[in-house]
Amino acid sequence: MAAGDVAYVLDSIAAGPVAADGYEWYEVEYAEGRDIWPWQDVPSADLQQGWMAAGTETERFVVLATVECRADPVTLETLAFEVTPWERLVCLANGAFTIEGTYGCETCADGVTRGANPTWLADAAQHAPISGTYEYYPFARMAVSPDVAPPADRDIVRATVHVNDDDAETCTYTPDQDESLPTTDFDPTAVEIYCRERLVIESFEVTGRDDGP
Repeated sequence: MAAGDVAYVLDSIAAGPVAADGYEWYEVEYAEGRDIWPWQDVPSADLQQGWMAAGTETERFVVLATVECRADPVTLETLAFEVTPWERLVCLANGAFTIEGTYGCETCADGVTRGANPTWLADAAQHAPISGTYEYYPFARMAVSPDVAPPADRDIVRATVHVNDDDAETCTYTPDQDESLPTTDFDPTAVEIYCRERLVIESFEVTGRDDGP
């Protein structure tokens, strides 16, 4: 990477910071020449991923990029292709917004990420997407508030969504550790920010069914 390039901290509760060897490390993705969210519209061969040293206790190697909030309405396309989770938190934390698409995913991972609490918010494995057409791009993963019965798989919905959920204050991540490896302590502030960035469905209206293949 060259000076001034943009990297993206992985959208993961365990992406850092992790202290090791005198440095603070973050797991990041990087796409050469890209300064906007390089995710669904970037070929996987063009993405590089790894751990980046962000600095020491006295010296910083990277800075948090400036966020410029857009005036355009929030859409599924902008959530999928242009707005990072951090930008969601910075720009959309003060109110709910509405997006439309097909809910659910037959091929998404099942199970629970052990140590993520509360699972409905902190565990990404529990977050089904709303997508343009069933299981296809664009998509954005959604947590569903425990006060709401989730949509049915393949429901086409108009969903009211928010970030910065109050339950993020209780988020913790204490995964099982391999006793043969050094213990990793996950930064509680980073875990809370991860939970605050989650897209949460607070209500929805079913407008149809997606019965395509």
